[in-house]
Formats: sequence, structure tokens, C-alpha cells
Amino acid sequence: MRTAMTALLVGGLLAPMSSTADAQRSRFPQNSGMVTQEAYNRCFHLALARGQNMSNGDRHSFELFMAACLAGRIPF
Repeated sequence: MRTAMTALLVGGLLAPMSSTADAQRSRFPQNSGMVTQEAYNRCFHLALARGQNMSNGDRHSFELFMAACLAGRIPF
């Protein structure tokens, strides 16, 4: 009984730690490699010029645009 309780406790403590890191990596592919500050700034200003904004409701589309731009899928 003690072994089962210990296993559940350890599993419960480790599950949120690993899933948070995995979700961050899969949701933001620009974080998987080296991104220079110059490239990030260029994509940031391009996003603003193309009508993206950073308000709460539009944050997701802004992050998707930034990820695509940093991956090289959006031409300048």
C-alpha cells in the first residue's frame, strides 16, 4: 500500500513538470533553435506592419505569425 501511494505521489509531482516543457516546445517552434535578436525584431516589426497586434484576443494569431516568420515561412 505504501509503495502504491509513493508511486502515485511521485507521478503526480512529475507529470506537470514534463508536460509544461513539452507543450512550450511544441506550441512555439521558434524556441527549438537559435533565434537572433535581429531576426526576432525583424519578424516583430513585420507582424505589426501586417496588422497583427498584441492584445489579449489576438495574442494567439500574433504568436502563430511570429512562429511562422521565425521558421522562414513568411516572406518579407
